[in-house]
Amino acid sequence: MKTLRQTYLLTLLLFVLLANNASAQGQVPITLTVPEGVATSDDRIELRTSNDGASFTTIAATLERQQDGSWTGSFTPGNRPFEYKYYIISSTGVEEPEGWANRKYYPKQKRERFNDVLHFMGGPLLTKNTIITIRLNVNQLSLNGEAPDAVGVMGSYGDLSWNVPDGVTHLQDQGNGIWEAAVNFPAGTTADFPIKFVWEYEGVWRWEYLPGFVDHLLVLDPEASTYTAEFSYNPSTGRVEVVQGTGLQVNNYTAAAETYGGTRNYEYYRAMELIDQGDYFGAQAMYARYRSHYRETFNDDFHGYLSRVLNSNGQTELALSIVEDWYNKAPDPYRKAHYRYLKGSVLMNSGRRAESRQAMQEVLTLAPEYDQEAIRGHALQSIGYSYLKEEDPSEVLKAREALNQLIEEHPNEQMRRVGWEYLVQAGEKGRSKNVLRRAMNGLKDTGTSSQKQRTRIRWVEMRLEDEELMDSTFTDDLEWLEWTVNDPERRDRVRLLKADWQIKQGLRQQAMETLLEVEGGGKTGANADRARIKLRELDAEWEQKRRRGDRNRNSRSTSADSTGGNQ
Repeated sequence: MKTLRQTYLLTLLLFVLLANNASAQGQVPITLTVPEGVATSDDRIELRTSNDGASFTTIAATLERQQDGSWTGSFTPGNRPFEYKYYIISSTGVEEPEGWANRKYYPKQKRERFNDVLHFMGGPLLTKNTIITIRLNVNQLSLNGEAPDAVGVMGSYGDLSWNVPDGVTHLQDQGNGIWEAAVNFPAGTTADFPIKFVWEYEGVWRWEYLPGFVDHLLVLDPEASTYTAEFSYNPSTGRVEVVQGTGLQVNNYTAAAETYGGTRNYEYYRAMELIDQGDYFGAQAMYARYRSHYRETFNDDFHGYLSRVLNSNGQTELALSIVEDWYNKAPDPYRKAHYRYLKGSVLMNSGRRAESRQAMQEVLTLAPEYDQEAIRGHALQSIGYSYLKEEDPSEVLKAREALNQLIEEHPNEQMRRVGWEYLVQAGEKGRSKNVLRRAMNGLKDTGTSSQKQRTRIRWVEMRLEDEELMDSTFTDDLEWLEWTVNDPERRDRVRLLKADWQIKQGLRQQAMETLLEVEGGGKTGANADRARIKLRELDAEWEQKRRRGDRNRNSRSTSADSTGGNQ
């Protein structure tokens, strides 16, 4: 009897230890809602995680189908951020990932349950291989007066991908600002899918601007024989807008929201459209419908866009009251940091810079780590920019602390480049040569190769114009440009700078040889014209010196003759 009792106690103790261990590991239950017809009881659903957002090979949990149609399971999220997707594995072994963008988990969310809904699965499918001609007019699109170097389209299905730059589907230049691509979608592809345009300047791909996380929506008629989607960039709105569609509907968010309901995020698209139309209450109601299906989602920009639109329409106080209400209802520091950032943005756009900086400082307190869509970096950037708007030079220089922190901490090179750009402005507006010199030397080594070239050219020009900025890196920068610049126009610009430097050093003959390289061979253009002007100036200067020398020699000769004659 004693032995049985000891065995029972040991078993009970072991059970308690195992239960405590599971609790310590943080097992979190999963309840997944799956649209009707998407998965059967013969299928298997797995939750897979990824550290890089591209490869989902780690099976974190296998879900089981319940009598009510839901799928349940559990897993241990751990203490590091990650991205995840649900995969349906059929009885024959075919794997199908959900079509929804990567889901994201942050430890600060401290989620006690994963209540997810399987999205972008089910609905009509294409019955045959389908080619869609996608055409974009960017005739009026420019950056610093330059047309884009390349144009691409992104998306979820067929030949498309959301991976930049490797997954960009390039449009071909048809002339007159028209770019076009024929994109293939195989049979079995869903008949509705999002796309979005990108364009490249100086090696950097830039996404087109649409209200946060909204894409262009194509809904195909499976019975049509020809499919074309035409778009055009509108410089007055800064957006790519629909021209027409053949065999498909483009951006009909109202119909899509009603047709697909919770199996898609088109209610979100419609909510953003209602904001544009000025129906703010209708937008919030539609957004509530969307969130009833997407309870776990927090990477949309509905609140940010609504607050910005209200603010730009003179309804600042309403925007602030709404943002404050969302802040008070936010369940964790992650969301509270987001709403404090929105408050700071509204205040900044209203010219209340001191209050904006205070709100952004709260963001830094709430978001001490870079696991929250880089919101900390954006807050630092906003603080720096806010100080730059002040008139007092001493206030402007206060931007340095936030910008230095952004440069030192942020993992994204383009964000660090923004920090250096702002620090350049701080040096210029704060009249600090040391700050300006340090900022330009940092900026020239940050970004793409084209950006580095452009910055070094700018930095060489600045030092040639202001001797107080000259430093020991000047000649190294000039030599670096001579070795790395291949573009003919940019190379000639570098040669012009080299000639200016040679002239300053008194190296007239070398300067003329450099200028002849720029204007020789009958070249045309601004650089060649500048070279010819400089050559004429050097010739005129040399002629003046020659004539002055002749006069001096004649004067000495006359003086000698006069003296000799008197003797």
